[in-house]
Amino acid sequence: AGGLGLFLPDEQPAMSIGTRLVKVSVELDADTRLFADLELRHITALGKEARGVRLGLASTRLAADDARTLQRFIDTTQK
Repeated sequence: AGGLGLFLPDEQPAMSIGTRLVKVSVELDADTRLFADLELRHITALGKEARGVRLGLASTRLAADDARTLQRFIDTTQK
């Protein structure tokens, strides 16, 4: 619940550790969307076949309503 991982294809501009993304719209499914501020914490190479990298982003600000929405989504998904 504290962050997310994303795949960044090689065709996209590179990002640097510490990059902050403000008011990112995160769509978890067709009915669940929330907004969060994120900070890039790590970049992981995935190998030549992947043709991109994995980004590890931490949530730095999440409104209380969005935090509850996220927790409900996690609880439902785990069932």
